[in-house]
Amino acid sequence: INAEYMGIPKMRPTFLVLLAILSLCLADANEFVIDLDLPPLLRYDDILRTHSGALREAHDAVMKLVPASVKAFMELVYHTVTKIAFKEFADELHGISKILNLNEHDIFILNCIYELRSLCTSIVAKDAKGKILLARNLDFGFQQYLRRLHVNIIYRRGGKELFRCGGLAGFVGVLTCMRPNEYAVSLNLRKMYSEVNCFKAFMLGRPPLTWLIRNIMTNAHNYHEALSLFARSKSVAASYITIAGILPDEGAILTRDREGAIDIQFLNSTNWFVSQCNNDYWNATDDRTRVVKEWMNKMGQDKVTLDRMKEDILFKPPLMQNMTIATILMSPIDNTMEVFVAKESQLPPPTYLWEDQHISHYSCLLYTSPSPRDATLSRMPSSA
Repeated sequence: INAEYMGIPKMRPTFLVLLAILSLCLADANEFVIDLDLPPLLRYDDILRTHSGALREAHDAVMKLVPASVKAFMELVYHTVTKIAFKEFADELHGISKILNLNEHDIFILNCIYELRSLCTSIVAKDAKGKILLARNLDFGFQQYLRRLHVNIIYRRGGKELFRCGGLAGFVGVLTCMRPNEYAVSLNLRKMYSEVNCFKAFMLGRPPLTWLIRNIMTNAHNYHEALSLFARSKSVAASYITIAGILPDEGAILTRDREGAIDIQFLNSTNWFVSQCNNDYWNATDDRTRVVKEWMNKMGQDKVTLDRMKEDILFKPPLMQNMTIATILMSPIDNTMEVFVAKESQLPPPTYLWEDQHISHYSCLLYTSPSPRDATLSRMPSSA
C-alpha cells in the first residue's frame, strides 16, 4: 500500500539504491526556504517560479465560486483592516499578487480557503518509551488543485531554522508545522454549529487560523509557551489544535471557539493518545472518530510508531478520503517530519457529504462561527 499510494511501481531489490538516490533528489526539489530576513515582497519568489501555473488554476477555481458580495466584503476587510493589523502578511500577499498578476485581495481570499471547506484527522500519541508522535491527514476541498501546490517549507531567520511545515505554495499561513526538538502542531477545522455572523471578527482584526499558527510557531519557543498562546489567542473561526512536545505527556488537543480554548484533552497516564476528526469529542458523530479510537486501541501503545499510524490508520478509508491532500508524520524530539502527498489514482471515491457538495453551499462557513463561547460554559479543566 505504501508504494502504490505514493505512485511508485514495485521494483527489484537491485534497484533500491537507485530508488533511494532518486527519492532524495525528489525531496530536495520539493523543499523551499522562506527567509524572514528578506523583505516580505520577495520571500515567495522561489516557490512561485515553479508553482505559479498551479496557483493561478487554484485561484480561478475558487474565485468562480465566491459570491460577489463575499468578494466585496473581503476586499473591504483586506484594505481597511488586514493591511494595517497584519502588515507583514499583507506585504507578502502583495508580492505574490505581483508575480501572479492577480488582485491581492483575491489572493487574500484564497489564503482563507481553510475556513471554507476541509475535513482532517489528527492523532497525538505517546509510545511505550514516552516519545510523543503526531500524525495527520490533511483533507481539503479543491483537492485536485491543492495537491499540486503542497510543498515542504523551512522558515528561517538569522540563518537559523525556526520551523518547517507541510504547506501550500502561495499561502502565507501554515497548517502543519514542527519546531525541531521543541514541538509540532496541526490544525483541524471545527464545524460551525450556529449561524452567528463573524464579520465583526474580521473587522476587529482577528487573524485567519493559519496566520495565527504561523505567528505562534515563529514566537513560541517550547510546548508550554505554544499551548498557552493557542489557549488564549483570538481568531476569526473555530478550530481544533493538536500539539506534540518532546517530554512524556506533552501532547494535547485544544477545542477552540473564536475567543480561545473551551476544552483541552491532555495525554496522561491513562490517555496514551487523543485524536480529532472535526468533532467535539463529547458530541462526536463522525464515523472516523470511532474508527480511529478502535484502530489505535487495537494497535496498542507498545506497538505504536509513526509508520504504523500511517499504514494501519491514516492510509485506510474512512480516514483516507478522496479529499486527502497529504499525510504528515512528526516527532519533534527526533526532528522527524515526513510528508506523503496523496496520489489521486489511489484514493477512494467521494463518501462524505462535504466531498460531494458544491463549494458554494459552504461559502458561508468563512463568515459563520459558533456564538461566543459556543453559548455554553467552557469545558476547560480547572488545571488548564
